[in-house]
Amino acid sequence: MSDRLKKRRLELGLSAAQVGERVGKNKTTIYRYENGEIEKVPYSIIVPLAKALHTTPEYLMGWEEQNDDVMRQLEKDGHITPLSLSGTHKVPLLGTIACGNPIEAIERTGEFIDLSDAIKGDFALKCKGNSMVNARIYDGDIVVCRKQDMVQNGEIAVVLIDNDVTLKRFYWYEDAKVAILRPENPDYKEIQITAEDTVDVRILGKALTTIREVK
Repeated sequence: MSDRLKKRRLELGLSAAQVGERVGKNKTTIYRYENGEIEKVPYSIIVPLAKALHTTPEYLMGWEEQNDDVMRQLEKDGHITPLSLSGTHKVPLLGTIACGNPIEAIERTGEFIDLSDAIKGDFALKCKGNSMVNARIYDGDIVVCRKQDMVQNGEIAVVLIDNDVTLKRFYWYEDAKVAILRPENPDYKEIQITAEDTVDVRILGKALTTIREVK
């Protein structure tokens, strides 16, 4: 399990702390799983880990065939219902989105990527720039997004500003009528848009996860 866990975490560009937050463990425990220091992983953590890493318990545990005894125990303990995480679907890979200054609006490339059914994404974009590196989104990454026209304050959104698009943490302050697009890199300035600015600002989607080639 240790090798698969680390490999999958790196494929998704996640830190041990981020995985730990998703499963209710600290980063030290995640590192111990990855290093094989904890050989017997509790049933109660196998499925949350698989979900956090958008994969299946079978993959993490290295089961060539489904281990019926273990799966029955997981179901009995209430940790899973019949497993349905292994399917895939295709989503369109659109043009490049700016992780820096906004760039011209994205266009369809005619390409598609295969995405696990565990990730409820609608489209993907290739990132350009370094403004979101502290959110572990790097130049050349593919970010998977869900179509929606609103996000919670602090969530990472695909934002259209007139004819330009960018990927930033989005904040909306109703009282002041101010939208703030905040980068995750101190070398970049945040973008503030007020009611007096004559620009069209729309949210196109919410960033869910990134896909990165391991080199």
